[in-house]
Amino acid sequence: MVIVWVWKMELGVLVGF
Repeated sequence: MVIVWVWKMELGVLVGF
């Protein structure tokens, strides 16, 4: 799912990963 991919990317940016 593209939504999950974007969500994971957002999480990565938030945690600075």
